[in-house]
Amino acid sequence: RTITSTQRLSIKEDASRTPEQIEASKQEQLKEQARGQGRWREDLASHGESSIAADKQGVADHSEHMKELQDQGKKKGEEGAL
Repeated sequence: RTITSTQRLSIKEDASRTPEQIEASKQEQLKEQARGQGRWREDLASHGESSIAADKQGVADHSEHMKELQDQGKKKGEEGAL
């Protein structure tokens, strides 16, 4: 029997970013934390972490929430971030 292993990916597996871009995001996050401005960084989270964060998010009005998400997606698309 052949034993194989796969590379463990700890960030978004489908994101097409260079190691330099990832490191720049990490350094930016560390600077924000040092200034006391730490925040959730979706770009540094794994798919599992993103799913858990989404599950924990409290949504009172689902229609309004969907509209906000669509607006965010539209804005990112216009900025070329998607």
